[in-house]
Amino acid sequence: MSDLEGPESNEKPPAPAEVARKRLPVWLRRVRNLRYPLTLAFLSAAITLAFGFCAYLVIEDKMPAEGWLGIWERWDAGHYLNVAQLGYSGEDSGEQKFMIVYFPLYPFTIYLAHIFIRHWHLAALAVSNICCAGAFCYCFLLTQKESGRKAAKAAVFYFSIFPTAYFLHVAYSESIFLFLTIGAFYYARQARWLPCALLGMLATSSRLQR
Repeated sequence: MSDLEGPESNEKPPAPAEVARKRLPVWLRRVRNLRYPLTLAFLSAAITLAFGFCAYLVIEDKMPAEGWLGIWERWDAGHYLNVAQLGYSGEDSGEQKFMIVYFPLYPFTIYLAHIFIRHWHLAALAVSNICCAGAFCYCFLLTQKESGRKAAKAAVFYFSIFPTAYFLHVAYSESIFLFLTIGAFYYARQARWLPCALLGMLATSSRLQR
């Protein structure tokens, strides 16, 4: 009897945490695997916006007249918002013969986001930061596939603190371009050519990268 019971007695039951993890839906397990890049994207966005506001207070010694979000509506951001609102024509959208240099994908996504977020600049910031989180996730997954989880965490961390990474959190097209480009490379490394081609095609309509 003892010989028959021996093999069964040596089998250890799975840990409760492991059982619970296996019961989770596949999509939720994937999200949990991406907690690090998602958390980093949220923290870097919050730090960037807060630091910009504090820097304005220190330098100007007054509250911004246009509001705390208005300090980020500078340079190309205004042009993207004009194209999102008015397209490539209309008297109020600036010098229209130059608007064509602002590729259509990012303004179009702002237009779609505006259906749910009725403030144009907030809609643009939402698009940029969602795409930034997506870019961090694809960077994490691609690096993890190539060099392991530790290297993936380091890659995303240095990605987030790069001196010009604040472009990813404001109303510029860098975040959507990186999201699509890194995603295309990720699917290329998996030999999944259809999503690779689709993301690469969309990336060409987001900006002209030099």
